[in-house]
Amino acid sequence: MIVPPDASLNIQAALVDLDRRLQQVEHNLHAGGVDQESITLSIDELRQRISRVGDKPTIPDPNELFVYSAKVTRSTNQSIATGVIDQVDYDAAAIDTGRMWVVSSPHLITLNASGWWLVGATVRWAIDATGTVRTLRMSKNNATSTPFIVDSRVPGAVVVDLAVVAYELLLAGDTIQTDVSHDAVGSVDILASSAFSPRMWALFVNRP
Repeated sequence: MIVPPDASLNIQAALVDLDRRLQQVEHNLHAGGVDQESITLSIDELRQRISRVGDKPTIPDPNELFVYSAKVTRSTNQSIATGVIDQVDYDAAAIDTGRMWVVSSPHLITLNASGWWLVGATVRWAIDATGTVRTLRMSKNNATSTPFIVDSRVPGAVVVDLAVVAYELLLAGDTIQTDVSHDAVGSVDILASSAFSPRMWALFVNRP
Protein backbone atom coordinates (compact mmCIF):
# COMPACT_ATOMS: atom_id res chain seq x y z
CA MET A 1 0.00 0.00 0.00
CA ILE A 2 1.52 3.32 -1.10
CA VAL A 3 0.30 6.40 0.71
CA PRO A 4 1.42 10.02 0.96
CA PRO A 5 3.85 10.90 3.77
CA ASP A 6 1.25 12.72 5.89
CA ALA A 7 -1.16 9.78 5.59
CA SER A 8 1.61 7.43 6.71
CA LEU A 9 2.11 9.48 9.89
CA ASN A 10 -1.64 9.39 10.57
CA ILE A 11 -1.66 5.59 10.25
CA GLN A 12 1.25 5.24 12.66
CA ALA A 13 -0.50 7.45 15.22
CA ALA A 14 -3.70 5.42 14.90
CA LEU A 15 -1.77 2.17 15.43
CA VAL A 16 -0.14 3.52 18.59
CA ASP A 17 -3.55 4.53 19.94
CA LEU A 18 -5.03 1.12 19.07
CA ASP A 19 -2.21 -0.69 20.87
CA ARG A 20 -2.85 1.44 23.96
CA ARG A 21 -6.52 0.50 23.87
CA LEU A 22 -5.65 -3.18 23.52
CA GLN A 23 -3.47 -2.96 26.61
CA GLN A 24 -6.42 -1.55 28.54
CA VAL A 25 -8.75 -4.27 27.23
CA GLU A 26 -6.21 -6.94 28.18
CA HIS A 27 -5.94 -5.51 31.68
CA ASN A 28 -9.73 -5.37 32.16
CA LEU A 29 -10.25 -8.91 30.88
CA HIS A 30 -7.55 -10.32 33.14
CA ALA A 31 -9.08 -8.51 36.10
CA GLY A 32 -12.51 -9.99 35.29
CA GLY A 33 -11.39 -13.63 35.38
CA VAL A 34 -11.80 -14.36 31.66
CA ASP A 35 -9.72 -17.20 30.15
CA GLN A 36 -6.39 -15.41 30.11
CA GLU A 37 -4.60 -17.80 27.73
CA SER A 38 -7.11 -17.47 24.89
CA ILE A 39 -7.40 -13.70 25.34
CA THR A 40 -3.61 -13.28 25.35
CA LEU A 41 -3.26 -15.34 22.18
CA SER A 42 -5.95 -13.30 20.42
CA ILE A 43 -4.42 -9.98 21.44
CA ASP A 44 -0.91 -11.10 20.47
CA GLU A 45 -2.14 -12.19 17.04
CA LEU A 46 -3.89 -8.85 16.55
CA ARG A 47 -0.75 -6.98 17.55
CA GLN A 48 1.26 -8.97 15.00
CA ARG A 49 -1.19 -7.99 12.29
CA ILE A 50 -1.01 -4.35 13.36
CA SER A 51 2.80 -4.43 13.21
CA ARG A 52 2.67 -5.82 9.67
CA VAL A 53 0.30 -3.06 8.55
CA GLY A 54 2.54 -0.46 10.15
CA ASP A 55 5.50 -1.59 8.06
CA LYS A 56 3.76 -1.21 4.72
CA PRO A 57 3.19 2.56 4.28
CA THR A 58 6.09 4.06 2.31
CA ILE A 59 7.04 7.33 0.69
CA PRO A 60 5.56 6.93 -2.81
CA ASP A 61 7.12 7.22 -6.22
CA PRO A 62 6.38 10.82 -7.38
CA ASN A 63 4.64 9.39 -10.47
CA GLU A 64 1.94 8.01 -8.15
CA LEU A 65 1.12 11.41 -6.64
CA PHE A 66 2.23 13.90 -9.23
CA VAL A 67 0.73 14.45 -12.66
CA TYR A 68 3.28 15.44 -15.29
CA SER A 69 1.92 18.01 -17.72
CA ALA A 70 3.10 20.86 -19.90
CA LYS A 71 1.47 23.46 -22.12
CA VAL A 72 3.60 25.84 -24.17
CA THR A 73 2.52 29.00 -25.98
CA ARG A 74 3.78 31.67 -28.33
CA SER A 75 3.11 35.38 -27.86
CA THR A 76 3.99 36.65 -31.37
CA ASN A 77 3.15 35.66 -34.94
CA GLN A 78 5.52 33.27 -36.71
CA SER A 79 6.11 33.53 -40.45
CA ILE A 80 6.13 30.21 -42.31
CA ALA A 81 7.76 29.99 -45.75
CA THR A 82 5.91 28.23 -48.54
CA GLY A 83 6.64 24.65 -49.52
CA VAL A 84 8.53 23.60 -46.40
CA ILE A 85 7.69 21.76 -43.18
CA ASP A 86 8.56 24.17 -40.40
CA GLN A 87 8.40 23.84 -36.63
CA VAL A 88 6.52 26.17 -34.33
CA ASP A 89 8.86 27.80 -31.81
CA TYR A 90 7.22 28.56 -28.47
CA ASP A 91 8.34 31.27 -26.08
CA ALA A 92 6.64 30.46 -22.76
CA ALA A 93 5.33 27.59 -20.67
CA ALA A 94 1.84 28.22 -19.32
CA ILE A 95 2.12 24.94 -17.38
CA ASP A 96 5.18 22.76 -16.85
CA THR A 97 5.03 20.50 -13.80
CA GLY A 98 7.93 18.33 -14.88
CA ARG A 99 10.42 20.80 -16.42
CA MET A 100 9.76 19.41 -19.88
CA TRP A 101 10.23 22.63 -21.87
CA VAL A 102 13.34 24.82 -22.04
CA VAL A 103 13.98 28.08 -23.89
CA SER A 104 17.03 26.61 -25.63
CA SER A 105 14.82 24.08 -27.47
CA PRO A 106 11.69 26.19 -27.97
CA HIS A 107 9.91 23.80 -30.35
CA LEU A 108 10.14 20.71 -28.12
CA ILE A 109 8.45 19.17 -25.12
CA THR A 110 10.69 16.42 -23.69
CA LEU A 111 8.65 13.76 -21.91
CA ASN A 112 9.98 12.61 -18.56
CA ALA A 113 8.04 9.38 -17.98
CA SER A 114 7.30 6.30 -20.06
CA GLY A 115 3.65 5.51 -20.58
CA TRP A 116 0.47 6.73 -22.19
CA TRP A 117 0.36 10.45 -22.93
CA LEU A 118 -2.44 12.68 -24.16
CA VAL A 119 -0.86 15.27 -26.46
CA GLY A 120 -2.19 17.99 -28.72
CA ALA A 121 -1.60 21.23 -30.56
CA THR A 122 -3.55 24.12 -32.11
CA VAL A 123 -2.62 26.80 -34.65
CA ARG A 124 -4.40 29.62 -36.49
CA TRP A 125 -3.25 30.48 -40.00
CA ALA A 126 -3.62 34.06 -41.20
CA ILE A 127 -5.98 34.87 -44.06
CA ASP A 128 -4.44 34.02 -47.44
CA ALA A 129 -6.59 32.55 -50.19
CA THR A 130 -3.66 31.40 -52.37
CA GLY A 131 -2.57 27.79 -52.46
CA THR A 132 -4.60 24.67 -51.69
CA VAL A 133 -3.71 23.49 -48.19
CA ARG A 134 -2.75 24.48 -44.65
CA THR A 135 -1.40 21.66 -42.50
CA LEU A 136 -0.67 20.97 -38.82
CA ARG A 137 1.29 17.89 -37.74
CA MET A 138 2.68 16.48 -34.52
CA SER A 139 5.81 14.34 -34.65
CA LYS A 140 8.18 12.83 -32.14
CA ASN A 141 11.97 12.78 -31.92
CA ASN A 142 12.35 15.25 -34.82
CA ALA A 143 10.84 12.80 -37.31
CA THR A 144 8.96 15.49 -39.23
CA SER A 145 8.49 13.22 -42.25
CA THR A 146 6.52 10.67 -40.19
CA PRO A 147 4.01 12.55 -38.03
CA PHE A 148 1.74 10.57 -35.75
CA ILE A 149 -1.25 12.87 -36.33
CA VAL A 150 -2.18 15.42 -39.00
CA ASP A 151 -4.91 18.00 -39.64
CA SER A 152 -5.27 20.01 -42.85
CA ARG A 153 -7.73 22.42 -44.46
CA VAL A 154 -8.28 24.18 -47.75
CA PRO A 155 -7.62 27.94 -47.29
CA GLY A 156 -10.07 30.72 -48.12
CA ALA A 157 -10.87 34.31 -47.26
CA VAL A 158 -10.90 33.53 -43.52
CA VAL A 159 -8.40 32.41 -40.91
CA VAL A 160 -7.78 28.66 -40.83
CA ASP A 161 -7.88 26.98 -37.40
CA LEU A 162 -6.29 23.56 -37.04
CA ALA A 163 -6.17 21.25 -34.02
CA VAL A 164 -4.81 17.77 -33.32
CA VAL A 165 -5.11 15.45 -30.30
CA ALA A 166 -3.51 12.02 -29.89
CA TYR A 167 -3.22 9.32 -27.22
CA GLU A 168 0.27 7.88 -27.62
CA LEU A 169 2.52 5.35 -25.90
CA LEU A 170 5.77 7.29 -25.47
CA LEU A 171 9.06 6.81 -23.66
CA ALA A 172 10.87 8.98 -21.15
CA GLY A 173 13.21 11.18 -23.18
CA ASP A 174 11.00 11.23 -26.28
CA THR A 175 10.32 14.68 -27.68
CA ILE A 176 7.20 16.00 -29.36
CA GLN A 177 6.88 19.02 -31.62
CA THR A 178 4.41 20.94 -33.76
CA ASP A 179 5.13 21.05 -37.49
CA VAL A 180 3.27 23.23 -40.00
CA SER A 181 3.30 23.68 -43.77
CA HIS A 182 1.41 25.36 -46.62
CA ASP A 183 1.61 25.93 -50.36
CA ALA A 184 0.60 29.59 -50.64
CA VAL A 185 2.29 31.94 -53.10
CA GLY A 186 4.33 33.58 -50.33
CA SER A 187 4.92 33.25 -46.60
CA VAL A 188 1.89 32.94 -44.29
CA ASP A 189 1.81 33.70 -40.58
CA ILE A 190 0.82 31.43 -37.73
CA LEU A 191 -1.11 33.92 -35.61
CA ALA A 192 -0.67 34.50 -31.91
CA SER A 193 -4.39 34.58 -31.18
CA SER A 194 -5.92 34.77 -27.68
CA ALA A 195 -5.89 31.40 -25.90
CA PHE A 196 -6.02 29.27 -29.06
CA SER A 197 -2.90 29.73 -31.15
CA PRO A 198 -0.29 28.52 -31.11
CA ARG A 199 -0.40 25.96 -28.34
CA MET A 200 1.14 22.54 -27.70
CA TRP A 201 0.54 20.38 -24.65
CA ALA A 202 1.21 16.99 -23.08
CA LEU A 203 -0.48 15.23 -20.15
CA PHE A 204 0.79 11.99 -18.58
CA VAL A 205 -2.11 9.56 -18.16
CA ASN A 206 -0.80 6.14 -17.13
CA ARG A 207 2.13 3.76 -17.11
CA PRO A 208 2.36 1.20 -19.95
